[in-house]
Amino acid sequence: MQAVYTGEPIPESFTRAIFLAGPSPRVEGESWRTTALEILERLSYDGVVYNPEYRENKNPGIDYDTQIEWEEEAMNRCDCIVFWVPRDIYGGKLFPQPMAALTTNDEWGTWKHSGKCVFGAPPEAEKVGYQLWWARHLGVPNFDNLEATLQSALSRTAEGALRMSGECEVPLEIWNRNDFQAWLSAQKDVGNRLDGCRVEWTFRIPRWTFEPAKGRPRSRLFSYVLHVNVHIEAEDRNKTNEVVSFRPDISAVVLHGSLAEAGSCPVVLVKEFRSSVRNEEGFVYELPGGSSKDPNEDPREVAVEEVFEETGLRLPVTEVLPLGSRQINATGASYHCNLFRTELTPEQLEQLRSDSSAHGVEGDSERTYVKVVPMSQIIRQRLVDWSQMGMIFSALHDSWEESR
Repeated sequence: MQAVYTGEPIPESFTRAIFLAGPSPRVEGESWRTTALEILERLSYDGVVYNPEYRENKNPGIDYDTQIEWEEEAMNRCDCIVFWVPRDIYGGKLFPQPMAALTTNDEWGTWKHSGKCVFGAPPEAEKVGYQLWWARHLGVPNFDNLEATLQSALSRTAEGALRMSGECEVPLEIWNRNDFQAWLSAQKDVGNRLDGCRVEWTFRIPRWTFEPAKGRPRSRLFSYVLHVNVHIEAEDRNKTNEVVSFRPDISAVVLHGSLAEAGSCPVVLVKEFRSSVRNEEGFVYELPGGSSKDPNEDPREVAVEEVFEETGLRLPVTEVLPLGSRQINATGASYHCNLFRTELTPEQLEQLRSDSSAHGVEGDSERTYVKVVPMSQIIRQRLVDWSQMGMIFSALHDSWEESR
């Protein structure tokens, strides 16, 4: 275990790191963090632990602003923030000096949505009801004893991963994801380097779709936005003013009819309400598609399953022909779309034309309606966005080339 105290250099590499957040008593030998370090040693923790107190209670000569900056950097460069709040407003037998934890309140407010917190407070702690409510509401693991709180932090960081320099600012939860590693690998392949990162936003599958469980998050990370600092090798400069949106890659399928008459070639779309919609109808028209909860599932299998979920049509895997993988919005989002196409029979098209029922996964608040639309109408009525239009044209061009 590597303990790093206030003012000491932040490690340039580690496999896992935690930060001990909470009130700091001003009397030597009375800090709860001393006990926390002993517990971590006993639990054989082998990572970095940031302790925002002075080593041996000796101020290394830093001012208040510098301490705040050190703590902020350490909290950003850790995988789990352990909040332990033995709040004693007036000072009692355990801590003769008051520990109002006013700074801790603000830190909790700043980081509670980050997805990398655990929260603990002893049963006798005063005025922690608000923090506990938020912990339970957000699915943050919460406990009433210090050892259980620390054990949860170690469990959450068990799958450590070596990170260097700016990579240390990527928390394990994100570092270990396929979508992040795919982006990072693409940067490294051209000689670029990640010099810094901050998680600006995360979206988790709503907590009510999971069984509540004390000590375990009731949600899973689906998408997130990172503010990145990338060194561009080809230009020998750093790009620091952009954010990147991440989510799992998707699979989409262009289901179409005969190309005998290009303008009248029917294409299968799904009509669905999406909160981002900004058009005259208030609904989005798009290709059947989506992502899997299993990041390792074959994109072709995902494509077949999405077609069935959103249109009711069951296709053999061998009938969806791969067209490749590309980004959909390369100026802001990292994820790719794995595109496929299938030429449907007249009978399949008629089945879809006559289907007026709703499809989708109700548990995901997904409701889709099948629309079979001639290509000329898609163009004339501006039914789809530019990315969908490009995928449709690409698929039809591939089909046309194959038939020549």
